[in-house]
Amino acid sequence: MFKTTLKRLLAAALSVTMLCGMCVNAAAEEDNDPGLTVTSVADAPEALPDAPARETDIPAALTDADTTDETPLTMSQFIAEFGSDMPLDDLPAFSASEVPTGGTPITAAGAADDNADMTAGTSYTYSCSYIYSRLTTAEKAFYDALTLACDRFMYSKLNFPVALNSRGVGYLPYGAEYKSIGQSRAILVTQLFMYSNPQYYFIRPGCTWSNGYMSPNIITDFFKYSNRKKCESAISSATKSWLKSIDKLSDPAEKERFIIEKLAAKLSYNKRAAEIISGGGITDGYDQTIAGAFYKKDAVCAAYSQAVSYLCNAAGLQCFSVSGKNHQWNVVKIFGNWYELDLTWYDSSSSKTSGEKWINRSYAAFKAQDPNGSHIYNTGTWSYIAPPDCKYTGIKYPDPTGYNVMVKGGSIYKGMNTYEEAVKLIESQKNKEASYVITFNKTLEVKKLTFPKYAWSVTLAAASGAHIRTKSTSISPKGSLTISANIVNSNNKPLSIKVPSNSVLTISKALSNIGTVSGAATSALFVNASLSAKTIGSIGELSVGSGGTVNITEKGRINVKELFMHSGANISITKNSQLKVTELISGDGSPKITLSKNCKPLEITAKNAYGKIYLKSSTSFVGKQVVTAKKIDPNLLFDISGIVPKVSSGTYTYGMYVKKGKATVVKFALAVNGRKFAYWNDMIGYISTLGRGSRTIELLGDYTVDKTLKLPSPKSVSSLTINGNSHDLTLTSAVTVDMKYPLTLKSMTLIPHKSFTVNVNSGNTLTLTGVKSTRKVSLVRNGGKISGSILYL
Repeated sequence: MFKTTLKRLLAAALSVTMLCGMCVNAAAEEDNDPGLTVTSVADAPEALPDAPARETDIPAALTDADTTDETPLTMSQFIAEFGSDMPLDDLPAFSASEVPTGGTPITAAGAADDNADMTAGTSYTYSCSYIYSRLTTAEKAFYDALTLACDRFMYSKLNFPVALNSRGVGYLPYGAEYKSIGQSRAILVTQLFMYSNPQYYFIRPGCTWSNGYMSPNIITDFFKYSNRKKCESAISSATKSWLKSIDKLSDPAEKERFIIEKLAAKLSYNKRAAEIISGGGITDGYDQTIAGAFYKKDAVCAAYSQAVSYLCNAAGLQCFSVSGKNHQWNVVKIFGNWYELDLTWYDSSSSKTSGEKWINRSYAAFKAQDPNGSHIYNTGTWSYIAPPDCKYTGIKYPDPTGYNVMVKGGSIYKGMNTYEEAVKLIESQKNKEASYVITFNKTLEVKKLTFPKYAWSVTLAAASGAHIRTKSTSISPKGSLTISANIVNSNNKPLSIKVPSNSVLTISKALSNIGTVSGAATSALFVNASLSAKTIGSIGELSVGSGGTVNITEKGRINVKELFMHSGANISITKNSQLKVTELISGDGSPKITLSKNCKPLEITAKNAYGKIYLKSSTSFVGKQVVTAKKIDPNLLFDISGIVPKVSSGTYTYGMYVKKGKATVVKFALAVNGRKFAYWNDMIGYISTLGRGSRTIELLGDYTVDKTLKLPSPKSVSSLTINGNSHDLTLTSAVTVDMKYPLTLKSMTLIPHKSFTVNVNSGNTLTLTGVKSTRKVSLVRNGGKISGSILYL
């Protein structure tokens, strides 16, 4: 099944040799891929969920009935198979200092891309020549020798003696001579060779060398012919029908989308393998190749990226793997432009909406949305051969003219004049697995807004200023629908949206004047733009994405089972409106719930509540409780900056006013002028709003100050007293307090994490009354006065 062109190989035949019985060294190149070790686990941009269990159409391995004689080869058998060009004696050793470097490399900016749009057909090309076209003549000869060695191994029906290096890893029994380019350059080219040739399913990351010959590392199982036969058969069976379907598609972007969705549906991430690799261990290597993706069903990021390269190149799309900090992904060329593509993180994102940011993006976008740097190119590899300039985000489709509506998806790329025509065209395909995009360049008049049957997902996308105007008072999208267009009722009445069972509605462009959004326990609403509605209810999941805003209008409500708030999300509750949530999960990045005056108390009956939510308001929040909670995760934090419930008694749980709950509770801990606060910084902010004068801060209970002891500005305080009333004040880190006005510390025990310093500035006095400390406090007269002393415990 693997037919690789031999047009570059004949000249390199004499450079191929056998590595047998020699002392070998494992190269430093390894794949440490923790593609899913993210945020809470290791160092990636977002907390990715466990890969879900999936059905698979990848066939099981062939039975032992298909095996052949397993007797190891003798030297005479090698000679009979491959001829006398395979030397029998130990090969001469070459050090890097004794050989030429191979000349000046050709960079991507200075080279013409000789791997122009490839044509897919019955004879598939699985490799990409982007790297090869940028090598020097000597490096190309070495690369060709690697190709010939891999082809000979793959097509041979022989069983090879097991050859292991010092790390116990197998290596290809044929080596390519590297004396013309040197050892370090040969290691680099071998690595790039692996990134460019996914069809060699037996190659694992790393290489082994000895006496001037370099050999890629391989999966040990494949020394046996029967194992190679089983694997090739499984890969062929798994991809044969896919390649036939791909060949029917004419649009390059749809070929890519077909590949992405097929692989995402069939691959499952091996977290255990990732943990072993990131811990410095060695796996069997399947997780790094298409053998793992299509045969063993065992993949980490390297196998994901190799599978993408394999199918994209077969589809006629230039594609190869690239590497960063402990991670591998792809670059792919579509419509003449190169894009970054990470199937691993797309597949492992919490939703397809959040996963899309890893599909067809610029290199700058990848770096910007990955604060931990997993997608920054490995300079040791890519400073020599520059990767393509991926400068665009989103596929640049040719701009058709003369039509109001375009349909892209499946095997369709067609223009028409009405929305109804677009729906009928999609329905005629009866392709339940295809995704479609309906774009329109002017406002569409639609009598009844219906949605195509059969399609896996549909996106409505409007050009600037265009929208859909309909007489419908309600719409009911099935399947997966993304609305990136404003929908207006021609009678200017609020539009009602119903999301049926097992359907997902995504709002990715501002949508207003919506009356009710309702659904079922198995329906979901994703909001990635601004959605203004009166009521959102009876929906299983409401997910507010980064930059998404949900505005609930007067006397409205949100009543959902699960509320997910991502980084930058905001929910605005206006006058006399209410929020009821059964389960709350929030992400980092300050998601907010904004309360307006007179809105009703929040009701969050949380089975589980995780993360941090910031409650914001320009006025005091009036109500008997903020949250009713059955169970609250200790890490949950409601920051109530600017919101002080007007109640006579009660308790706070991590900033939330709780009516009932099993979580640990703390009382109001601070007070100024009789006003109670849960947080030190909230209290300081309140003082800054008052006129300048003498202020007294009271510790109503033991209190912990995080990081530094922040004091009010001199503009708002003429003198300050901190009265502990025998309560403890704990400082979690070393601090320096610079006094800029008279300060009195009374009746408290300081419990600092480390020793700290108080600088008493000129013209100010520090008065100490009944103050104790568990650590040294350095009192420095910086021109000021100190009255009293500290008793050390």
